[in-house]
Amino acid sequence: MVPVGTIICITIAALLAIGTPDVLFRILRKKYPMKAAPMWIGTAAFIIFVLILEKIVHIVVLRPDESGIALMKRPILYMLYGSFMAGIFEETARFLSFLFLKRKYSGLITSVSYGIGHGGAESILIFGLAMINNLAYCILINAGRLSVLTKNLTGAALEKTNEIVTIFLTANPLTFLVGGFERVVAFSVQISLSVIVWYAVNRKGKLWLFPAAVLLHAIMNFPAGLFQTGNLSLIACESLIFVSAVILGVIAVSLSKKFQKKEQSADVF
Repeated sequence: MVPVGTIICITIAALLAIGTPDVLFRILRKKYPMKAAPMWIGTAAFIIFVLILEKIVHIVVLRPDESGIALMKRPILYMLYGSFMAGIFEETARFLSFLFLKRKYSGLITSVSYGIGHGGAESILIFGLAMINNLAYCILINAGRLSVLTKNLTGAALEKTNEIVTIFLTANPLTFLVGGFERVVAFSVQISLSVIVWYAVNRKGKLWLFPAAVLLHAIMNFPAGLFQTGNLSLIACESLIFVSAVILGVIAVSLSKKFQKKEQSADVF
């Protein structure tokens, strides 16, 4: 049986991942002139650039198979590749989206709306749906219907499913909860990066902030890459991500204050 604590933690993690973007958008929309269009453009940009284009590049470069990804045997290269690909694709998505959005929308709140869409898509589609899938696994396991998951599986697929089941039965429940809070931190990072790139697009002489955002994004992903290759513990990984997110947030707030001083419109965030 999957422990009740594990099911509760998975549920909380799912609610955090799925609910945070919606709650934040509703709260900010009551206080600021936030439009929904930039949010939906952010959602579309994430799907196109990350889930489609970046994934195609990963398939070509990494060529994953049943034995895994060969590049993971070279952790430094794998970390650099994964981190910079994420930075390049996501920040380019932001940059191009903001070139389009600036024609119709102004004010820093536009970048926040976009960030909620971009970060929300990542949080919901990648982590939130995975947690819902995990809940389905747990329910089937506790209902004694594990055969529903394994009856048509053989070989590596069956072995992988059995590994997943073992994780649910033996893992520390807090592991899933930590994952949920990590998604909230990652979501805040997406908003911070959106503010930085918006500033790059809308302020003369600040275009250098676009490649800077790519580098910052890559650095943010370094701990996760080291963790995936077994070279960093979960606690150390999450701690580094949290500290990096705070630093990135400070940079974004500093830029937002500069933006606000130069913006003449009264409807500025």
